[in-house]
Order: sequence, then structure tokens, then C-alpha cells
Amino acid sequence: MYNLRHIENLLRPPSPSYNYQKKFVRYWLGKLIADKKCVVDVGSGSRQLAKGVINLDLQKLPKVNIVGDANFLPLRKESIDAIISSALLEHVPKPQKIIYEIHQCLKPGGQVYFEVPFLQPEHAVEIGDYQRYTLSGIRNLLKTFKCNETGVCIGPFSVFAWYFRKMPLIFIKSRKTQKLIEMIFAWLSFWVKYFDAFVKKTPNLQIINGGVFYWGYKINEKENSLHHK
Repeated sequence: MYNLRHIENLLRPPSPSYNYQKKFVRYWLGKLIADKKCVVDVGSGSRQLAKGVINLDLQKLPKVNIVGDANFLPLRKESIDAIISSALLEHVPKPQKIIYEIHQCLKPGGQVYFEVPFLQPEHAVEIGDYQRYTLSGIRNLLKTFKCNETGVCIGPFSVFAWYFRKMPLIFIKSRKTQKLIEMIFAWLSFWVKYFDAFVKKTPNLQIINGGVFYWGYKINEKENSLHHK
């Protein structure tokens, strides 16, 4: 017999976001794991991006392998081949501290992959929601790394789907009513995100988008000396 939680899960609408980078991330992680690289997902929550990825989160959740604070990563210095972090930096008051910790834990030449939101409504306020990033903003934030590629990972129609489901909530005080209304508006609008597939190659997605990504690596000593000449 279904309880209330099961019913909520059945009625939960799909994500409003269409992520351009999902295919690349799966391929990249799969290649790293096949090469027996040590990969850590910092701020993983209960997601499992790929088999073999070590999940690290502040909370003890399903699929979390290491419980630890990203501000003080419980990882040895220069011991990790690659670190991925998605939807974390907006939820911490001092993202530079976490970036420093990640930099310290990576081997020279170790890879990093970040995804952060640009135009998204406030969310996960119970853990804190502090900032958003433009494409130039994420490049500047991660300037201690060498960039392979950066760009938009969530398109403008996903932005519309996000705001359509959230807009009615500003008029409603009751939390229960908010949840009901959001669910209705989410089911009405989630499909809009798929239009992002048709605008992926347009030239100015940095103007309006739901999120950006950064893929880079830690500069080794030789590159670092050349970089600072």
C-alpha cells in the first residue's frame, strides 16, 4: 500500500533543465574510470554519475562513500586524478575556499569539471543559496586552473520552465499550497526545456541561460613557471 511519500514520488514532475553536457560527462567519467583513475564527485548528494566515482557529501545519504566538508576535504594532498562538482558552488558562502581545497587534492595535471547556475530561481534554501555565475564569472572564479573548455550547459528554454513553475509561489504563503501549485505548473511546463535542443549552437547563449560549465586541469610545475613568465 502506498504511503504519502510514495505518492509524492510518483507525482514528482521531471526536472525543468535540459543539460547539454550530460553525454560528455558520462563519456569523460567512463573513460577516466576505465583508465583506473581516482575520481571524486564533491557535493554529490545521492546521485551516482558513473560506476566507480567516489561520492563525497556533507550528509550521510544513499550512495555517499565519504562524509566530509568540502571546505576541509578529507583527501590527501595531490592524490586525486579528477574532481567533478555540479550545483555546489552556489550553495556555499565562500566558494574560493572549496576551490582551493580541490586544487590542493588534485594531482598535477588532474582534471576538474564544474557546473554552476546562472539564471535559476532560489532553491535549496535550507542549505543556503548564495550566488549565480555568468560565463565570464566562472572563468574568473576558476582562474587557478588551466581551461580546456567552458560554455553553457543549460539553455534558455530551461530558464523559462524553471521560472514558470516558480512564479506563482511568490503570491502564496502556505508551504503545502506552494508545493501543490508548483507541481501543477511544473507538469504544465517541463516539456518546454526540450526546445533547448534546437538552440544549442546559437552564438549568444551566454546572455540567457540556466547554467554554465568549466572543464580544466591543474597546472603542473613546468606549466606554472611558463604561465607566470
